[in-house]
Amino acid sequence: ILITICPLLLFSGLVTYRSDWVNPSKKQSFVIKAWKRVKAYCISPSVKFAMFVECYISFLILQTYVILTKFSLERHATSPAEIIYFIWISLIIIDEGQQVIVARNFSRWWNRIWNRIDLVMYILTIVGLVLVHIPGAEKDSSGVGILPTYHEGCYNAGRIILSVSSTIFVIRINQMFVSDSSLGPTILMIRKMYSDFKVFIFLFVIIALAFGTGYAICLTDPKILQEDGKTVVSGMVFYPFFQMFGELYVDELGSNSTTYFPGK
Repeated sequence: ILITICPLLLFSGLVTYRSDWVNPSKKQSFVIKAWKRVKAYCISPSVKFAMFVECYISFLILQTYVILTKFSLERHATSPAEIIYFIWISLIIIDEGQQVIVARNFSRWWNRIWNRIDLVMYILTIVGLVLVHIPGAEKDSSGVGILPTYHEGCYNAGRIILSVSSTIFVIRINQMFVSDSSLGPTILMIRKMYSDFKVFIFLFVIIALAFGTGYAICLTDPKILQEDGKTVVSGMVFYPFFQMFGELYVDELGSNSTTYFPGK
């Protein structure tokens, strides 16, 4: 990271080179020695990986900044940050397509779980960017003029889709950790434990629904179930989940006249 900020550190003692990469012969000129040092540094696998991680984190920061601050409902001139983001995401998608072409076997490429995640992520990003830029029109406060805006419904849907794709972009950082000697085996272990985790989730859902059913039967007036059954059914699902984390809804039960306690 320090060398990325200040390339002159390449010529300091912070970086060591293999003798077969950089010939320490004194007969070579300073320019040739400097070029060999820069070349040896740039072709190093660890340096390439570090640069990839730095660029990817920079892209995530740019994407978050653009989506949060630049994509507004009112139509406006495209900012430099948006132009850089559009070019960057286009290059990433083109690079992914190039990987598919080089693989020459779509089924082999598709068998990797990260490639599937990437495909879904890019599709959501493209759809989201298209939706937030669908034009629309809205009357101003006087009701006379027309303010140029984007279509509100498509804009809201596009922001939701972009939020999902941004979340996947951040989760994709786990792919980089796989190569780490300590974090990599942990991630693979968690992936292998996924089958056992599904069984645990299934048992948890059964217990939560059982508690939620009894909870609703004891504390809900039958008239409310007839008038607003959706609320009761959703409460049977969400109440047990939140109560696991200490949200007991004591104030709501005490002030709600539609609930009752048997025997009182």
